[in-house]
Amino acid sequence: MKEHIVILLSSIAIVAAPCLVQARELSPQIEALMDAVIQAHEAEATNTTNGAGSANVRVVHKSGGQTPEDTNELVHFWFQGHSTRSDFSTSDVAATPVSHSSVDNGEFYYGYRKSSNNAWIERSGRSGFTRTLGKDFHPDVFYNWIGILKVSETFKRMKSNPILKLEVQFTQTGFLKFIATSDQTLMLGNEEVRQTTETYFLLDPKHSYRILACHNKQDNVNGVGSAEISRMQIDWKDYDSGEAYPIAIKSYAKTILSPKLLSNPPQGVKKLDRELETLTHITIAGFRSDVNIPATVFTLEGIGVKQGTRIDDTLSGITYTYGTDIITEDSLESLLNHSNVTPFSSDPSIHSAQDAASPNELNPDILSKEDATKVVLTTTKNPIRLVILICAVLIALAVAATLSRFVMRRK
Repeated sequence: MKEHIVILLSSIAIVAAPCLVQARELSPQIEALMDAVIQAHEAEATNTTNGAGSANVRVVHKSGGQTPEDTNELVHFWFQGHSTRSDFSTSDVAATPVSHSSVDNGEFYYGYRKSSNNAWIERSGRSGFTRTLGKDFHPDVFYNWIGILKVSETFKRMKSNPILKLEVQFTQTGFLKFIATSDQTLMLGNEEVRQTTETYFLLDPKHSYRILACHNKQDNVNGVGSAEISRMQIDWKDYDSGEAYPIAIKSYAKTILSPKLLSNPPQGVKKLDRELETLTHITIAGFRSDVNIPATVFTLEGIGVKQGTRIDDTLSGITYTYGTDIITEDSLESLLNHSNVTPFSSDPSIHSAQDAASPNELNPDILSKEDATKVVLTTTKNPIRLVILICAVLIALAVAATLSRFVMRRK
C-alpha cells in the first residue's frame, strides 16, 4: 500500500477532538506518546535488513539570481546489516558507466573515484556519506535519522526543552502529528532579535512511528530578516513479506540571509547570495529485499579498486599504493597493530590500537618477513611518519627473527 503524504500544512486533515497542548509541563499523554516514539526509534525497529535497487537522484541548487544548477544521477545501491554501498553514475541513463563508489560498514568508510584512480579509507561519520540523503540508501537513513540527528535524540531534545510549546494531533487516517513552536528574544552580537520556530513531524504509529513528513521553519536565525526553512516527505511501500522501503523522497531546504550579514560578510568571503535553495527528489526503482549479497560487495575489491590505485588512508595517516598480494586493505593496519605502534593521529580516541582492526572484520595475518619488506609506500606529508613506519617494520622483523631463533633452539 502506498502512503502519499503532502507536506503542506493545509492539506493534512486534522481531527479536532484529540488535541493535547502543553503550557510549561508536559501532560502525561504527550509524554507517553513522546516516550513511545523514542523507544521505537532507539530500538531501530525496521525489519528490512538487506536489499538492493536503483534510484534516480535529482538535485537542484538555486543561488540568488543565478541559473539553477540541475544534476541527475543514477545510483545502484546495496545494503546488508550495518553495511551499505552506492555506485554513482553522472547521468540518469542506465548505460552510463559508474563514476565513483562509496561503501560504509558502520565503522569504516571507503570511497573510490575511477576517473582519478584514487581511493580513500576513513572512519565512518567523517566523510559525510553516512546518513546523507541521496548518497546512502540504508533503510536506517529513512527510519531513524533526520539529517545529522537520530529521531530518538531529536524527540529527547524536544521533550527536555523548556521553551518549546508542544502540541499533538491525530489525522483522520490515524497518523500522529507533533508540533513544536517557540518564541524568544535573543542577543545576536549587539542586536536584539526575536526568534520564532515551528517544527512538525508526521509519524505512522502502526509502523514503528516511521517518518512520513517533517517541516521546520526558523525566523531571524542570523539576524533580522533571515530564515531557515526545510521540509521532507517520504512515500513508503509495504511489501507482502512485511518489509517496507521508500519509493520516493522529496527534500527542500532554503536559507535566507539577513541584510546585515550581506552587507558585512565574513572575512575572506567576497559576496554572499541572499537566498540559497536546494531541492532533492529521489525515486526508487526495482527495490528487492530477497537478494543474497556477498560480503565482498562491501570491500575495496568489491567496488573495483585495482592494482596501482593510490589509497589515502586516514586510519593509518599515510598514503600507499594498493596492489598485488602484498598490500591489502587490512595488512598495513595489521602490521601497525601487532607491532605495538600507535596509528598516526593527533586524536588517540580516533585511532587507538584497538581501532586498527581490519575494515572488513576479517582475521588479518601478520605480514611475513618477505611481505613486510615489500610494502610500497608513496611520499607522506610528514617524514616523521615514514620514520615511524620504518621502525614498525624493523620491530616486526626483529620479533620474527627472535621467534625463529627461539623455535630453532627448542628443536
